[in-house]
Amino acid sequence: MEPVAESEIRLFGEQLPSLTELKGLSSEVNSSESNRAKLAEEIEARASKTSADTVLAVGIGLVMLGRHAEAVAKLQKGRDCLEKFTYLALALRQRKQYEEAISSLERTREFGAEALSVNLEKAATWRKARDLEAAEKELQACTNFENVSAEYHYQLGRLQETKGLYDEAVENYKTVLELAPNHAQALFHLAYRHDLSGYESEAIEYYKKAIGCSPAYVSALLNLAVLYEDRGEFDKASLCVDKVLECHPNHPRANLFKKDVESSKTMYYDEEREKKRSRKNQILETPISDFELSVRSRNCLRKMNIRTLGDLLNITEAELISYKNFGETSLREIKAILDS
Repeated sequence: MEPVAESEIRLFGEQLPSLTELKGLSSEVNSSESNRAKLAEEIEARASKTSADTVLAVGIGLVMLGRHAEAVAKLQKGRDCLEKFTYLALALRQRKQYEEAISSLERTREFGAEALSVNLEKAATWRKARDLEAAEKELQACTNFENVSAEYHYQLGRLQETKGLYDEAVENYKTVLELAPNHAQALFHLAYRHDLSGYESEAIEYYKKAIGCSPAYVSALLNLAVLYEDRGEFDKASLCVDKVLECHPNHPRANLFKKDVESSKTMYYDEEREKKRSRKNQILETPISDFELSVRSRNCLRKMNIRTLGDLLNITEAELISYKNFGETSLREIKAILDS
């Protein structure tokens, strides 16, 4: 999982990158904390600029950084174009402003957006809004791309997964990989579904393929680390976490999991010690009724809620003597039990 320090794509160059280039740039930016910090600095340096092109680029950069509220404010002031309304829709969707996101996606048609791309993004938006009927309607308009478009099958799989149709979703994710073998999102969801279903070996293989994509999925690395730890393969688990921390040294989940894996490495099982501990527990759980005691001693212990030898060891001589009707004779009986 190597960070991309220098990208050939410039967000603030003479010309705004294409949507395909912007998607690649977003992946590079989020491949490491240093790349995110660098983009944040570039945005900060241009935050006060008022030209429509600069404001647009700043808004797109803010979407890449996940600062969606700021992004919406900037993008609305940027010049109208395909890139503006595409990224505005993404930001609005993350803000749960689904109706506005749909409207923004519709505006992309004015600037040459492909019908398939618009319908699939609308399906994703309705799915996130939990309007599954509307999402299904959008996908039905794309059925002529069956076995042709990987993205169509991916969005169909996501919708089926949301509806609880897990087997159908898995089949669609597999179709995605037939059409686009390195589709990282499909690999991740296929791995996750096998993981949840208890097919650990299959899940591990899919996660390994997912992290082979560039840049690697952080979630895939951490989920794979969990599976390795469950199997007792702590070195492999550590390697996965280390790959995350190389690029995201302040990642909270990765840092927490790193400590967990390291502590697991130092744990060992002492069979002889466990046998002794088990034997000790059996003795402590021995009922007081198994011992020969006078009626007075037995009644006193029962009223004091002392049922086992372990209960007896948790009370002092002074506490026993202070109890009504419990005298020296009863105390000698108890000591005899403990001696044995």
